[in-house]
Amino acid sequence: MQATKLYAPLNIAGSTVLITGASAGFGEAMAWRFAEAGCKLVLVARRLERLESLKAQLVDAYQAQVHIQKLDMRDLAAVEALAGSLPTEFSERSCNPAPFCWPTPPDRSYPPPPK
Repeated sequence: MQATKLYAPLNIAGSTVLITGASAGFGEAMAWRFAEAGCKLVLVARRLERLESLKAQLVDAYQAQVHIQKLDMRDLAAVEALAGSLPTEFSERSCNPAPFCWPTPPDRSYPPPPK
């Protein structure tokens, strides 16, 4: 596809991406694509053993920088604590592949209601 003003290529190598539900399905697929693009990955899911396996595969295939953490998104306290618990090299989140990848503050909903 030819680049246009609306669809110009974007170099995201080195960006930090947080992906929830990364142990399977869309989350796992996004991890593969962002690793291929050279991003640093923060992968969270409930199934730690699957995250460990995925991390090993991504490091082997792309030498990706990957941090994994067991996390249940229904545990709001754990979700809120996530950002503060990340290693320094993963603490600056610069790419969010979907609105559900980072907690929405409780004082607003996503998407915002129309005005």
